[in-house]
Amino acid sequence: MLAQTQIDLGQGETAIARLQDALHQTQPSLDLPLYRRILEILRQQHYNRRDYRAAFRIKLQQRQVDTQFKLRAFIGASHIQPQESLATSPDSAIQALLATEIEASGRDQDVAALTARLEQPRYPLITIHGPSGVGKSSILYGGLVPALTKSFPEGRTTFPALVNSYRDWPDAINQALEVALQRRVDPNTEAAPPAAAIDAFALLTRLRDLTEQHYGQVVLIFDQFEEFLAESPELAQRRELYAFLVECVATPYIKVVLAIREDYLHYLLEIERGFDLDSLSYDILSRDYRYYLGNFQASDAKVLIRRLTQGAQFFLEEALIHQLVADLAVANQVRPIELQVVGAQLQRDEINTLAAYRQLGPHPKETLVQRFLDVVVNDCGQENALLARGILYLLTDIDREKRLYRPQKSREDLEEELKLRGALYTINQLDLVLEVLVGSGLVFMMPGIPLGRYQLVHDYLVSHVKDDQILALLGWRG
Repeated sequence: MLAQTQIDLGQGETAIARLQDALHQTQPSLDLPLYRRILEILRQQHYNRRDYRAAFRIKLQQRQVDTQFKLRAFIGASHIQPQESLATSPDSAIQALLATEIEASGRDQDVAALTARLEQPRYPLITIHGPSGVGKSSILYGGLVPALTKSFPEGRTTFPALVNSYRDWPDAINQALEVALQRRVDPNTEAAPPAAAIDAFALLTRLRDLTEQHYGQVVLIFDQFEEFLAESPELAQRRELYAFLVECVATPYIKVVLAIREDYLHYLLEIERGFDLDSLSYDILSRDYRYYLGNFQASDAKVLIRRLTQGAQFFLEEALIHQLVADLAVANQVRPIELQVVGAQLQRDEINTLAAYRQLGPHPKETLVQRFLDVVVNDCGQENALLARGILYLLTDIDREKRLYRPQKSREDLEEELKLRGALYTINQLDLVLEVLVGSGLVFMMPGIPLGRYQLVHDYLVSHVKDDQILALLGWRG
């Protein structure tokens, strides 16, 4: 290619312009290998010129292309999202509501079971519980919310409102409701204009109006409910939300879904002890209203790996699949998030034989997880690496019961903590690092009022981010 010759001659800017022209003239559906090659050369050129933002945006474009053409076997640490369809029909988003990964893993059966329960009046509340990393958030984002948009129990329109922030929870619920309303117009909606501030009484009135005046069913879905419990140390704080939830489940056609880590499940007994539930015709805390989501059995994990890798034309040696599952399994169970992270790095490093896997050293699984994190930090650029690791560290904490967890922090929170620790950086550096961490899927950015908040995407990653070696590297104290 002429562009490659210009690169060899040190004519970087001219080469980039020529590559951009070539990209616009190439249709991936007609020549996918060429399109992907141009993207990779473009990314490398931007990165070598220290334009890390441009390089990372090209990387996101690469990821989108690979996903569209089903070349990605694993999604890494990101939540599973509904697959984007290549079709141009306006109904294409609705036709592809369930993510391929959910279907391939058998989680589509869980989505169907949960949806069926929520269509029945006898289930005003469902508590989805299980260990960390089993995919509770992914099922909500990529399965349950899209499925509920197609649910019309008794002819009612369902409004699934997904809540993932608990500071000023009435405002957070109201904002989630705005997104749910917008989603009825555009199924791909993930955000909505900021809603006005609201109190619990006005919020409940609005919810009831949707059921009574607009013939709807509202499903309030609280993701990572343990975050509310961890950040609300006083029972009085928790009781305010508990009281609201009791009012919701006592109201016809307002339903509540709580997704919670199983080691926090006992907190829900506070509802039983603190409120008169005799007026309800059901025991909302009984097993009938709980739904367990567990890890994969080792045999199921092998089947899933074969289906995902073969679908992406990334073929693994059978011996490698057996060894990989053996390394991932604990008590014959495989944690879905770990499978996705390790699998994504395996594909990124093009490791498809047992011999290549063993060359990673005595602990190949841990090596792959560390490489996965290092790739994201490297995307920020060498001069921004310490800032990236520092932000990741600040997005971890220890709760009052000495458990590691992922706090939600605003940009202002992060800036204040970086200042207290003496970190030196520019605003542009912070902008870049946050864009890369969020874009990579390693950090989740939750829109909020008045400030959005950042959170590490999975509990599983906390122990890999929060350790003494990183503290020493940063020159910080714990």
